[in-house]
Amino acid sequence: MRRWTVLSLIIWASGSALAQSAPPTPAAGPTGGEVNMATPAPADAAAATSDATADKPTEKNASWDEGKEPGGLLGPVRVGPTFALGFPHLVNYGIDVLWENTIGFAIATGKTKVETFKPLSAEISNVDARLRWFPFKTSFFLGAAYGTQKVSANAAMTLKTTVGGAVTKVPTEFEAEAETTYWTPHLGFFSIWEMGLTIGFELGAQLAVKSHTELDVTFKNLTAAEEAEVKKSKVYLDQKEKTRDALKKIASETIPYVTLLRVGFMF
Repeated sequence: MRRWTVLSLIIWASGSALAQSAPPTPAAGPTGGEVNMATPAPADAAAATSDATADKPTEKNASWDEGKEPGGLLGPVRVGPTFALGFPHLVNYGIDVLWENTIGFAIATGKTKVETFKPLSAEISNVDARLRWFPFKTSFFLGAAYGTQKVSANAAMTLKTTVGGAVTKVPTEFEAEAETTYWTPHLGFFSIWEMGLTIGFELGAQLAVKSHTELDVTFKNLTAAEEAEVKKSKVYLDQKEKTRDALKKIASETIPYVTLLRVGFMF
């Protein structure tokens, strides 16, 4: 009896050890025992999201061209020719430089001949240097120009005066010249499209720093004695004074400065 009891204990202990060492049965999936392989583990999902984010370019990088910000041929510096229509300089040509939409510099020149009001003909020329500051890094700017201006005029007329005791019509030619050193504070807009097209306009005042005038008068078909007599006549002196006054106004008065249109191309 005792022998059967010991044998039973040994068999029971062996069965318990086998039960503990057996691998656990996998839990049944939602479809009755199948494992759902479609849903990734949390760690795998995070890694996939990270890879997708790394491959997708940011909005800033997408707007760049090979890692460089949009700009001109010289990077942050844009350079190009411009053409302007305005007053008092009817036509001007220039080279403009713009740095990072903050500071601009230009050199401009022009020459215009006017022969509309016969017998008067005139020519105006200028050359100046310009500085522009864009305080908001937009197209609006505050600027100043410093340069020289030359106005030449020629007028032919007939003076009716007394020569040798007789009333005589004297063909007379006035040649006048006014030179002005000026500076021009102004403001305006200088817009540059992405492709380089440039359009702008300006408004300000041209102030004379210093000026110089010259007047030369010649007569036709007169002897030296007759010319001296004409130069003493009231008609001649009055006309000469009017011409000098006009020259001084042109050379020294503050006048409006307007650029109706500035157009060009910045590289």
